[in-house]
Amino acid sequence: MVLKIRWKTVSLLLLLMSLQSHLLAKNISADINVGDADRVLRSGKIITLDNQSTEHQALAVRDGKILLTGTDEEVNKLIGPETQVIELDGRTVIPGLIDGHIHGIRAGLTFNDEVGWYDITSIEEGLEKLREKARNTAPGEWIIVAGGWVKEQVAEGRAPTLAELDEISSQHPIYIQHLYDLVVLNSAGLQAFGINDQTANPAMGKYHRDSENKLTGRITGSLPFIFSTYRKLPRLSFDQQVEGTKAFGVELSRLGLTGFIDAGGGGLFPQSFHPLYKLWRDGQLKQRIRFFVSPQRPGKELEDIMQWADFQAMGHGDDMLRFSGFGEIVVWGMHDGADIGVHFGPSEKAKNDLLAVAKYLAERQYSMQIHAHHDHSASQILDIIEQVHLDSPITDLRWSICHGEDFTEKTLLRMKALNMAWGVQNRLYFMGDDYLAIMGKKIARSAPPLNTGLKNGLVIAAGTDAHRVSPYNPFVSLEWLVNGKSLSGTVIRGVKESVSREQALRMYTQGSAWLTFEENKLGSLEIGKFADLVVLSDDYMTVDEDNISEIVSLMTMVNGEVVYAAAPFGL
Repeated sequence: MVLKIRWKTVSLLLLLMSLQSHLLAKNISADINVGDADRVLRSGKIITLDNQSTEHQALAVRDGKILLTGTDEEVNKLIGPETQVIELDGRTVIPGLIDGHIHGIRAGLTFNDEVGWYDITSIEEGLEKLREKARNTAPGEWIIVAGGWVKEQVAEGRAPTLAELDEISSQHPIYIQHLYDLVVLNSAGLQAFGINDQTANPAMGKYHRDSENKLTGRITGSLPFIFSTYRKLPRLSFDQQVEGTKAFGVELSRLGLTGFIDAGGGGLFPQSFHPLYKLWRDGQLKQRIRFFVSPQRPGKELEDIMQWADFQAMGHGDDMLRFSGFGEIVVWGMHDGADIGVHFGPSEKAKNDLLAVAKYLAERQYSMQIHAHHDHSASQILDIIEQVHLDSPITDLRWSICHGEDFTEKTLLRMKALNMAWGVQNRLYFMGDDYLAIMGKKIARSAPPLNTGLKNGLVIAAGTDAHRVSPYNPFVSLEWLVNGKSLSGTVIRGVKESVSREQALRMYTQGSAWLTFEENKLGSLEIGKFADLVVLSDDYMTVDEDNISEIVSLMTMVNGEVVYAAAPFGL
């Protein structure tokens, strides 16, 4: 009996020594013992995105971080009485997705109050959503579609008319926004805005009229004008904004987003952050949020930035919410808008203003991202940044240019020399057919030149630019990165510049993490990194590439905690 007990003791010691040796080989402290895992996910396909593109069966989590990845047998050794075991049954797990460029803070403020048209395929389908909203909304209250759809996605290829909106309701003012180029109001909406047949056109905008000089409900104008039109809508209460922000977080979790980088932009003022701050203080954030700030007063950008910088240090916050710099608009006069193929000719004043802002940020070591859809826009911006770099090097600041659909290799090399990143979004999934018609086949086939960027060593961060100019579904963006097709199914970007599934996934994880100096914490399922992960409804690596957009999350974890779960794991 004594010998038997000793042999059991020796066997246990040998098991522990073997496990400790294995953990040491994986750069984990050898003080980890059997039963130390808080959670174990096993019998699945774990896509780690490590440097060797390793796939495993299982992983273990402790204290919010990845404890071990390996076989079921290896990970089972860490299971104890308190360990939660999640059976994957062959399902695929990926690192949590991080949208590298989204206007998520602004979207959350009004998420519960808006009608989403992101998934409609016809105007009639959209109108039915408005009817349903009208049936459940008190007379006099606004019904709002604030963007997130494009005319290319609907069979009619157009926006709704005033007559169609009037048919929905005469008791509710209705506001429909298409991108940043068009607003359509019903008669009650025109009345609420104080616009009638005698109202003169405003500066930078136009109230469209028919042949009899009657208003058509259509309003067009510059980007700042569309912003100012939207701001005429009633502001929701603080509690409504909190609930909208919370609900938007749940929706993003459903789609596998464990983090996002908010790109700032117009309409985001200091008070806009208060609902987000409340959820942060209450520990209710579903995503890790990194945010950039844009000055809101054209012509006074440096003054606005200096005021913000006086109380917001670079990197201020924690692992759930952190200030990450300034952009995507830093000088309004250097913003080239969203129109396709329009020549960008900023004034000398605008260039000098950008020089002053960039110099200020470089000297104080702030990160900056800046908007440029076209190569000739980016070239002019880079002329200024290179000038700043001579006196105040920016190579350690991780500045970036976002969008960039027709960037040339010369521009990409200039960015690489400054250690700048490139933020790519999927607007050409929605507007690719227009882009092909305007820019021509030669440019469209390389738009954007993803492989050229990777070949030259650029960090590429992928995102959606949601929610006004496009929907926020990351899997739509991932599909577009891989197959280069527009919403109509037309191949816009050719095979030469499209990327593999793994490359696209790295853009949506590690690329975004790099922008905020967090590539050693986020973006892959490696030992010691945060346990941010997603269990998928289908295998991202093997599903038909045209069906990637149909994938959703069955379970999303942030910091090792389940923030969303659907059947068979939850709801």
